[in-house]
Amino acid sequence: MALRRNLGFAILAATSVCLCSCLGVAPAPKRVKGQGGVVEKPFDLSFIQTGKTLRTEVAEKLKNFDVGLNTQIFFMARWSSSSWVALLGEGGGLSPTPRLWGNQNLLVEFDNTGRVKGYAAFPDHELVSRLAPVAASLPQLDLSHPVEINARVEEPTRAAGKIFLTAGRFDFDENGTAWKHSFDVPVSEITRVDSSRLSSDDPTRVLLVMHFRNKIPALYGGRWARFSVSAHDLATILKFVQHGKQASLHNNVFCIA
Repeated sequence: MALRRNLGFAILAATSVCLCSCLGVAPAPKRVKGQGGVVEKPFDLSFIQTGKTLRTEVAEKLKNFDVGLNTQIFFMARWSSSSWVALLGEGGGLSPTPRLWGNQNLLVEFDNTGRVKGYAAFPDHELVSRLAPVAASLPQLDLSHPVEINARVEEPTRAAGKIFLTAGRFDFDENGTAWKHSFDVPVSEITRVDSSRLSSDDPTRVLLVMHFRNKIPALYGGRWARFSVSAHDLATILKFVQHGKQASLHNNVFCIA
């Protein structure tokens, strides 16, 4: 049911975006894209049974959608599915456009025997709240050397670069030589991390919104930034923020939403 609701939301959003140029949508054979970007055959999750299904089976059957979480307690799969194409008016007729894709996520938790304890499919706007307990279960980050993450700032500006996580600091370095949008802040400047209401059309990328205490000139004086990272790296960022929260708990600085 959750998967159908998520796909319906994606179709509605895509339809509203293209109203000015599209005449409608039409059904098409279902296709699924995994983490490798390859179009896979449609699949279902009916094989997952609480208290019965082993982690090894889940990992094998969903290996093409595995985001690579470094934990035996959780398994996360992410994919994009499409059953619709948009229709454009062309030459008095209708011409199909590329498919309309909608991302979907699955998080599976396992007990100490390696069997499924519970699982849930969920939309992108729940990513942070769903991954917060996953991040808490991950090993502590080794911040004696910078943890490097490929990232892109999507708003309020657009800049590709890398995030560097070090003890007590969050650093974004823009690619190239200009470094116009690079910035470096103490971890105490991060006040909140949210899931984005928007969604990437790439199943290998997720969007998060990071809020800062003070204005950042590189972000046009804004106090927030929307980043595009992998789901695995989102868990790493949440682990980093949680570690900082523990270190600064008496200041009430951090909030994971």
